[in-house]
Amino acid sequence: MANRKYDYSDEAPRPAEAGKTPEVTAEEARRQRLEQRNDALANEFRKLKPEIADAHRKLNGLIEGIGAYADTMRNLHDLLKTSFPVRFTENDRQALLDGINAIADSAISHIRKEREKAAGEIQHNDSRVSMTQTTFWCMIALLLILAAFFALVIFANVRLLHSGILTGITVIHAGLIAVTLATVSFVFYKRKH
Repeated sequence: MANRKYDYSDEAPRPAEAGKTPEVTAEEARRQRLEQRNDALANEFRKLKPEIADAHRKLNGLIEGIGAYADTMRNLHDLLKTSFPVRFTENDRQALLDGINAIADSAISHIRKEREKAAGEIQHNDSRVSMTQTTFWCMIALLLILAAFFALVIFANVRLLHSGILTGITVIHAGLIAVTLATVSFVFYKRKH
């Protein structure tokens, strides 16, 4: 037995597999990170969809209002031409154009302010931490396991010590934990629906 050498060839990774495993693992980890990021972005987009639709609806309303206002101004100009045979001087025409341009500039600045406000809200939403549903339920399961462990430890202490104060503390803590878990479940249920 002393002269017999042990063969390590089965335990050592083969050169082809050794070079392949880290790449496959790195590629798999990269793919999982991309899937998680994609899921988080999809969730954020779902949350922002109503806000985007509302902003789009308001912008369309504003554009329709500006179009209606421009048509009204043209109709007013045509009505003034037909009703009053007064010709506009170049100064009057320039004053009217300046007034219309001032109104259009005001509308454009209002649109820019709303766009900047929406961009600020989007940047604010980017800083939020998003959590996948799997992570959330894992955290809830961990809290339940910790609560059960806490209850078992307290129950064992009550049985060993026969203390009335410890029993009161146990009941209060168990009640608080139950209320906390119920509140967290209710809040997330309301946010989901």
